[in-house]
This record gives sequence, C-alpha cells and structure tokens, in this order.
Amino acid sequence: MNCSKTNVSFLLLCLITLIVTYGTLLTVVVKIQFIYWKVAESHNTTHRVTTDCGNSTSSEIDQLVAKEVSKWTLEFDMTMFLPASIAGIIVTSWGDRVGRKIAMTIPVVGMVLSNAFLATSIYLNWPLKSLFLYNLLAGLGGYYMTLLMQGYAYISDITPSVDRGIRMAILDTCLGIGGGVAGLSSGYWIDSQGYFAPVMTCTIMVAASLFIIPLLPDSHKLRRQLAEERESNVNEDQSSTSSNPSYGTCDDVDQKNEKNPKKKGYNLLDLFRSVWNVYSSEFSHCDKCHVTGDDCNTLSKTSSDEMCPHGGGKYPGRVWRMWCYLISYDFAMFVNVGSSVFLTIFLLSQPLCFNPVLIGVQSGMKFAVGALTPFLVIIYQRVLSFSNNFIIMIGFLGWFGYALLMSFANETFLVFIATAMLTFGYSHTSYIKAQMANMVSEYEHGASFALLSSSEILTFLAATVTFLTLYSSTISIYHGFAWLFAAIVLIIPMILMTIVWIADKRRRNQLLDNERKPILS
Repeated sequence: MNCSKTNVSFLLLCLITLIVTYGTLLTVVVKIQFIYWKVAESHNTTHRVTTDCGNSTSSEIDQLVAKEVSKWTLEFDMTMFLPASIAGIIVTSWGDRVGRKIAMTIPVVGMVLSNAFLATSIYLNWPLKSLFLYNLLAGLGGYYMTLLMQGYAYISDITPSVDRGIRMAILDTCLGIGGGVAGLSSGYWIDSQGYFAPVMTCTIMVAASLFIIPLLPDSHKLRRQLAEERESNVNEDQSSTSSNPSYGTCDDVDQKNEKNPKKKGYNLLDLFRSVWNVYSSEFSHCDKCHVTGDDCNTLSKTSSDEMCPHGGGKYPGRVWRMWCYLISYDFAMFVNVGSSVFLTIFLLSQPLCFNPVLIGVQSGMKFAVGALTPFLVIIYQRVLSFSNNFIIMIGFLGWFGYALLMSFANETFLVFIATAMLTFGYSHTSYIKAQMANMVSEYEHGASFALLSSSEILTFLAATVTFLTLYSSTISIYHGFAWLFAAIVLIIPMILMTIVWIADKRRRNQLLDNERKPILS
C-alpha cells in the first residue's frame, strides 16, 4: 500500500516538475531573445540584421549588441539571484518543519507573478528597465532552484537510499523533457506569434501547477509509515536472531527522552542552526529516536556506521564529504549555468550565426539527450555495477568533452556533435544529491538541500557575472574562450570526486573487516 502511494507521489512530482520546467525555461529563452531584440531596436537595426554574417557593418553591430545584452542580462540576474539565495536556504530548510507542499508553493507563486509581469511588460512594450521588477519578484520566492530542491527532498523522504539516485535521475529527465520541448518550440513560436503569446501561456501553465501540488501526499506521513514498517521488520529479525542490544528501534534513547521531549519551534535561528549542523558535524539528529549531538557524544568511537534506521547518529567523515559534494555540485552548476547564459548570444554571433529555429533545435537537443539518463544509470548500476561516485565521474567527463569541443566549434555540425556528448553528462548532479541525502537523517533532508539551494543560486549569480563578462571581453579575440575556461574549471570537481571515490572505497573495505557494534552504551 505504501509502495503504491510513493509511486503515485513520485509521478505527481514529475508532472509538477515537467510543467514548471517547461514554463520556466521557455520564458528564459523568450526573455533573452526579447532583450536581444530590444537592444537591437535601440540601435536602429533588427534581429535579422544583427545575425547577417555576410556584412562587415553588421558584424560590428552584432558585437556591440552582444556586449550590451550581456550587460543587461548580468544586471537582471543579480536582481533575481541575490534575494533568491536567502529565500532558498530559508524555504528549503523550512520544508523539514511544515512539509514539502507548502515550501513548494512559495517559489511557484513567485514565478507566476513574475511571468505575469513579464507578459504585461512585453504587451505594453515597456522599457527594458521594467524587467528589474520581474527578476525581483521571481527572486523573492526562491525561484526555480528552490522548487527543485524541495522536489529532491521530497524524493529523499519517500525513497530508500538505494533507489534515490535513479529517482533523482528520472526527475532530472523530466527537466530535460520540459526543457527540450521548450527549446524546440521557442524558435517557431517566436517567429509565428512574437514574444507575448509564449510568455502568457507559460504563466498559465505554471499557475496550473498550483492546483496539482495539493494532490501530493504528505511526504512526512509517508516517511513515518515506511519507518514503522522497517522498525517492525527489524524487531522481528532481532527477536528471531539475536538478543544483543541494537540501535534498530532506538528504544533506549526513546525512553530516555520521553520525559523530556524536544520542543519543535519554527524560528529562523533554528532553521539556520539545523543547516549548519549538517555541514559541521558528523552527527545527524533524529526526531523519531530523539538522537542529538549530545546523545552522540556517548557513542563509541569506531569507524563503523553508527546510525539509527532513520539515519540519525554518527557518520564518520561526513563533514568533509558533504563539503566536497557541495563544492563539486556548485562547480558543475557554475559551468552548466555559465554556458547557458551566453549560449544564445554565442550561437547568434559570428561565426555560427544561428537563426531562432536552429537555436531552438540545439536547445531541444541539449535537454532531450538527458532523457536517456535513467536508462543509462540503470545500466551503470544494475548491469555494470558501477558505484555512485563512478557514475558522477562519467557525468563530469561528458560535460568536459562538451565544453572542450564547443570551444573549437566554428561550424554548425560541430555544435551538434558537442551537444550529443551531453548524453553522458546528466548523471552527476543527480547522484551528488543522492549521496548527500544518504549521509543525513530522514529529518534533515531539507536542511541538507537548503545550503545546496542557496549555494546553487549564488553559483548562478557568479556564473552569470563571470561568463557574461568573460564572453563580452574575449569575443573579439577568441570566440570560444569562455568554453575553454569552462572545461578547465571542470577539472577541479573531477579531482574532488576522485578523492571521495578513493576514500569511500577504503571505507567500504574497512567496514567489511569490522563487525557492527552497538552504538549506545
């Protein structure tokens, strides 16, 4: 019964993600091309002229427009990502206390209001400065990344650790499908109906997701039901096989804390404190077993796992692993976002000179190859028996090859060959999040993703500043320099993941040699 509920919950979550992704990413593509058109219009030219590669005068205008578009995009993104970085960490951690559905609603409402304002701005042909309010409205709600982190936390709540990577990869595939359809339709839609119709449609679609979110079952209740089933199974196994004390149901700790139950508050300081604990301590709190850092001070100092069935207790080496995963994820998003913010300008400019249809095809192909990710990770895990860390490395290598080849792309076919390399490039972020969720208790999933959400938003800002500045500064020297820089940056997370891979392999070998010991004395 609970298994069917979790499957239905996951399908509803995928549907919400698909709808919001399509609406959000199509709006982003339309917004960038709208900015390009407005800037070109201000120079008494048209979008068609700025992409005419056969005219030297057009080439000068093209570079001027590209630089100005980069400047506007940078200022707009700063207006969005600065407030979103603060809202993201608060809303995502808050989901541990009030539930995922309420926390999901906040960024969606922000996106609906911002998209409605963008549609109004386009319809009334307001000046570009009006888009500052659009970005501010989206940022105050935490924006798209906060919704995604709530989705990953929801999956972590209702999914056993062994299946989290695959389910997160499937959810990421929904992002790919939504983004692929958005990319394929954007060029034709803009050519046929202009900018207003796509944005207005996206606003209605994202608003429709607000009626689906309440249909999601409460992940906290599902988690408690699954935990009770696991505990009953553990009790049966213990009564039939051993009389040794165990941490299985945490009875000792539960009785110890019955007289002094923990008070659950929702003040802001507690939210930040719970996030900091995840990234500064090897001990996970468990609300069910009332395990805290103070309780864990009495635990034996061994290298074996010392965790309750809900993930509370000691995880040796968790702190530095969490930071390695966090930094690697941020570098991955730095390159992903950084390459996306100037990709449209890169393709519109010389020597490629793509038209809106080709831009849509490339964008659609880029996201659509991600649809193969669930099939690939199933082969990786269940056929080839690859470890999670090795799957992460494959993803980084796919993105490294994509960025390196794009740096030399001066023909259309090279762009599409490079994009095809991303077939292997969409597994790493899913498994990084799964690894992070596996190192915390079931009551800290939101806290573990809260800092990830905030750092991802700040990474969006840093990537936007870095790549738009770098691209506009080097476009006249070397058209693909920003791509070469992206490939070099990816070497850093690959080194970090190699270190974690080696450490985890040694830890697994050590655990095989040690018998499991009771955690509480």
